[in-house]
This record gives sequence, structure tokens and C-alpha cells, in this order.
Amino acid sequence: MKMCIGAAVLLPALLGACSGSGQEVKELKNDEVPLAVRDAFAKQFPHAAKVAWEAEDANTYGADFQEESSKRSAIFAPDGTWLGTESSIAKGALAEAVINAIAAQYPDHEVEKAERVETPEGLSYEVELEHKEHTVEVRFAEDGKLISSKVEEDGEKEEEDDRSTGTGGRAGV
Repeated sequence: MKMCIGAAVLLPALLGACSGSGQEVKELKNDEVPLAVRDAFAKQFPHAAKVAWEAEDANTYGADFQEESSKRSAIFAPDGTWLGTESSIAKGALAEAVINAIAAQYPDHEVEKAERVETPEGLSYEVELEHKEHTVEVRFAEDGKLISSKVEEDGEKEEEDDRSTGTGGRAGV
């Protein structure tokens, strides 16, 4: 049920909050999800399969699901307002500007995972890059502009650089 970033942590990431907030994710049965959320989800993702619902708090409902042979996560407000969708994509499906930015800014790194992130504000890409003993999670705008980066060294605490909000919080989604 979990993607790189589960649906229930998608909203805090959208808002620039730290994904390691310590909040517990609660798995939900279909009938525990507000009807407005289920209806909005069904309308937006009519071909979704293997849907698993989660809630991090009373203000966010997330769904992890399969659609079009892709693992996806979507997050909704209790009134059914769509807040964002994250989709696993092939490395080659990254926008050309993002591929060029990775080559220029991270020339020694290999793309391990790639995700397309859609929000009401627009499209971005989250990419996990690996090099020797560290991993970098980066987020790029569709035009290749670096939005945020987070470095994870083996055995060391994560370092974050959030260029979109200046809060130091994770804006990975």
C-alpha cells in the first residue's frame, strides 16, 4: 500500500511540512472515508484498482491505488477537494528540462525512482538520486528549476534544503 511517500503524508509535504512529523497514519475502511471524498475520488480516478484509504488526521484523506499500470497516491480534503496526486513513472518519462537539470546539477548520480506530482498549483517531479553512500531526494518544477533537495547519508541525519518555502520543511510533494 505504501509508495515512496504514502498518500497520508502527501498533504504535509505539499504544504512544506516535515514528513517525519511523528503523526500516525490510520488505515481506513471504505465506509470510514467521507462520502464526498469517495465520490470525488471515483470521479477523478474512475479506473482505480486496489484502493487503500488512509488518514493522518481529520483534515486529510489519502488513497493509494493502481491506475494505468502505475502506482499512485491521491489526497483529498474532507469536503472532497482534490489536493494532489503522485504517480510513479519510468525514468525516461521525466520532463526533458528535468533530465537536463539532473545531468547538470547531479552528474555523478543515478536516478533510482521518479514520480510525477500534480497539485492544483501545477506539475513537478520528485526524483530519488543515488551516488556512492548517499541518496538525494530532489523536487524539480516542470521547467527544470530545483525546488527542494534532501540528502541522506548512510547512518547520518537527513539534511534538507527547501528552496520553495525557506522553512526547511520537506516540500517533496
